[in-house]
Amino acid sequence: MATGAADVALTKGLVLIGEAALESTATVHGAGRLRDAARMGFFRSLATRIFATAKYTQADGAEVFVRNVAGKFDVVIRNPTTGKIITVFKNLSQKSLDKLARNYGWH
Repeated sequence: MATGAADVALTKGLVLIGEAALESTATVHGAGRLRDAARMGFFRSLATRIFATAKYTQADGAEVFVRNVAGKFDVVIRNPTTGKIITVFKNLSQKSLDKLARNYGWH
């Protein structure tokens, strides 16, 4: 299937929207992790926040959004004051999720 000019323009537009969103919604560290496809992309992080299966507050006050995806977990940690994403994780096991919760005082 050939890709038309409209498809290319749409893709470029989505990339620009994603980049602009990263700059306004994530810390430098968070943006770096969102850009890394192996970690989690911007749109997947948005889905995690919208469709979170659990929400916690970290000991330092950060908001934690957890989404169960076929038995693995995606996590987005966000500063509630600025609204910026601090960091993200994807495809965590239950054991890794429990360890993060314990280490960072999620409640």
